[in-house]
Amino acid sequence: MAEDSFTPVTYSPEERNKIRAQIDSGTKQLSCPRCEGKLEVEGPITVPTATRPYYRVSCKPCRRMAFLS
Repeated sequence: MAEDSFTPVTYSPEERNKIRAQIDSGTKQLSCPRCEGKLEVEGPITVPTATRPYYRVSCKPCRRMAFLS
């Protein structure tokens, strides 16, 4: 298996809410609610039918990721 392979596991609903709160507050550097590590953020991703943009957030150390709006 490649050293940089990444098989993500989703965050719990509570953890996703904590990340959403960071996004909504305008925090520049998001932190993982599980390990406090730096979250990698892709977005905002515009979806034509969505009322708000989506973000893909991931934490490599704890192998968590989520798509959040």
